Amino acid sequence: SEVQRKKNKKEIQLELAVQELLDTEAEYCSRMRAFVDSVVVPLKKKVKDGQLLQVHAESVRVFTDMENLLRLNVFFLEQLRTRYKTEKIRCVGEIMCEFAKTLLRNYEDFVSRYPTANLYLLENKRDSREFSETLDLGLQTLPSNCRQSLDDYLILPVQRLMRYKMMLERIVSLTQDEKAFFDLQTALAAVCETVDSIN
Repeated sequence: SEVQRKKNKKEIQLELAVQELLDTEAEYCSRMRAFVDSVVVPLKKKVKDGQLLQVHAESVRVFTDMENLLRLNVFFLEQLRTRYKTEKIRCVGEIMCEFAKTLLRNYEDFVSRYPTANLYLLENKRDSREFSETLDLGLQTLPSNCRQSLDDYLILPVQRLMRYKMMLERIVSLTQDEKAFFDLQTALAAVCETVDSIN
């Protein structure tokens, strides 16, 4: 029947929307992992070893925040991948609600510290050749498919947050399961509130 055909079409679109969430999350985690391994870890090691004495703590803190975001996003991705195989849309709503409670706070922290940290980064790059060279070398050692500027990497979490909003809106619009719909709407409201607070 026509009703069944429309329902099946919506279910297929929902599966594609969730798959987009999974695929883009994997890509995001991959880029963040490359940045952390190539830039953040060597930089923090030099700071710890006392090789970068004139570096302001806020310049390093933004990188630590990115490490924390990566760790949380990898966990989020693993939860989605594992549970979606058997639980489908219902688990997406639950995981996104949990995500809204924990990961969004870390995104808010990152975004709130970013302007100050960016000023210190610019100052440190200008005043410390060693700091600037360490960043440049790290960026040059990124895999070719992940080569971007420092600014591109620093804005990546903000862009991801905006993308969560768009993808969640799409998933909510296609969800017919009542429990999942409620959970997804709750998560979407939290994401929208976070996005609004940083705009």
